[in-house]
Amino acid sequence: MKTKNNKAGCNGGKPYYKGIYFDSYEEREFFWWLEEASHAGLVKGFRYHPESFNIFERASVPVRKELKTKCKVVERFLLHPHEYTPDFIFTVRERFRILDHGLTAMDNLTYYIDVKGGFSIYNNEREFSINQKAMYHFYGVFVNKVIPRDFFQRTYCPAMAATTKTGQPRKHYKDMPNIRRVLLKNTVACPAIDFVDPESITEPPDLFSEQSGIDVDFSF
Repeated sequence: MKTKNNKAGCNGGKPYYKGIYFDSYEEREFFWWLEEASHAGLVKGFRYHPESFNIFERASVPVRKELKTKCKVVERFLLHPHEYTPDFIFTVRERFRILDHGLTAMDNLTYYIDVKGGFSIYNNEREFSINQKAMYHFYGVFVNKVIPRDFFQRTYCPAMAATTKTGQPRKHYKDMPNIRRVLLKNTVACPAIDFVDPESITEPPDLFSEQSGIDVDFSF
């Protein structure tokens, strides 16, 4: 049975939320984090799986091929092209600095994120390290690695990640701060995001769409 678009769930083996199939539960949790940050006026806009960056072109070499009546030069394939797609790109407002986020943006405005779940037997860490270096070298972009459990501990845990479907607290997110506590601590006016029905949270604007020139104000 399919999960409705306005509910969090899992469909086809992939986590599902608001019409999006995520590659991992950690990516969906970071999406929830960005939703709350947007509605609190910390984040201006964000996008999941934005455009891909071309890292290396397809490689081939010319070789001579002898035919019955002539000789011609053909291209012999060597290597496939390589692209990299960040998990998230988001832009921030000035008040984002109240968070102890530990992230890096080359322009102090736009952050590129690769979400990881911690330990992996598939050696994804090595692949990410290569992509991270290539992105910085070719595009001048620094891609931040985010492990939600560690990142939420430093900033805040989104309400939808803090509890299970039955409303029970998740053990690995227990006692983490919520966004309301963080904003109140920094004397920033904030809505009671952690007490509202998660289904009532609307989709934040995508500043990387065709209408990217529109600055939608999330201030309260």
